[in-house]
Amino acid sequence: MIKIYLHSREKEIQWVDAKPDMTVEEFGAEHVGPGATVWLEDGKEELNSQCTLVDVGIDEHCHVHVSLCKEVLVKVRFAGESIESSVSPAETVGRIYKWATNSPEFKLTESETAKHELAVCESKRLVDVSEHVGSLAGDGCSVCFDLRPKERFAGATNN
Repeated sequence: MIKIYLHSREKEIQWVDAKPDMTVEEFGAEHVGPGATVWLEDGKEELNSQCTLVDVGIDEHCHVHVSLCKEVLVKVRFAGESIESSVSPAETVGRIYKWATNSPEFKLTESETAKHELAVCESKRLVDVSEHVGSLAGDGCSVCFDLRPKERFAGATNN
C-alpha cells in the first residue's frame, strides 16, 4: 500500500491508502465515482485511466486530484477587470495567483502583487496557495476569485 494525499471537490485533503497496482480508473471510481479523472498536482493532462498508479508516477506521499471535471473555468476579478482561463482541476491556487498577478490586464507591480491575495468571489473565504481549483469548483466546473488587498494592507485592524 502507498499513502497518497487525495484532493477532490468540496472535501478536505484526505490521506488515503492505495494499492500501487490498481488502475487509475479504479482509484478514481473508488474515491469520486465512475467517470472520474485523476491528475497529478499541477498536472496539465489527466492520467491514463488504464495504467496502474505506479505506472503513471503516483508513489508515496503524492498529491493527486480526482474530479468529474475535465477542466475548470477560472475567473479572476480585480479593479473592475476580469480574466478567464480553463485549467486542469489539479492546478493549484498558487499557480492561478501567479498567472493573475502577472496579467497585463491587471498591471500590478511586484510590490503591489505582494500586498494582494485571492478570495472566492462574493465571499470572504481566502484560499490557500496549495488548494486545487477543482476542490473549489462547483457543479458547473468553474470557480471565481477576487484578487483583493490583504487585510493588513487594507486598513483593517485586528481587535
